Amino acid sequence: MKILTIVAVTVLSSVAMPQAPEMHSQEEARALAESAMKLIAKDNIAEAFALLRPYVPMPESEYSVLRDKTIEQRKLLAPRFGKTLGYVFVSERKLSDFAVKYVFVEKRASHIVRWQFIFYKPLGVWKLDTFLWDDQFAALFD
Repeated sequence: MKILTIVAVTVLSSVAMPQAPEMHSQEEARALAESAMKLIAKDNIAEAFALLRPYVPMPESEYSVLRDKTIEQRKLLAPRFGKTLGYVFVSERKLSDFAVKYVFVEKRASHIVRWQFIFYKPLGVWKLDTFLWDDQFAALFD
């Protein structure tokens, strides 16, 4: 019953892009993830990706492919996982004062979807390094 679907956006290199709004605190980073989850819970994936877009220094062509694949894959899991019932914040994990991961669960009628948002603070400003989703329910208990 596992769908081996993972969509990840990882910052691999600096790309010439418009400057992202700055996040000066972990609270701002968490608020961004929370805002994305509100849209995801309403199945507004395109809007969630649009919200996160300024924080992901990646060429638009690559980002658009990730967005479109996510929308496509979610359509495939809908019959098996059921309707979205909302979301829940599950955990926060910090690595010293320079990295934090927020984990959320998108509750669905038959299964969950785990969402992870990883932020990195290299020089005093928090950046969205990675966000990903999968159906690894058991991993939430590790």
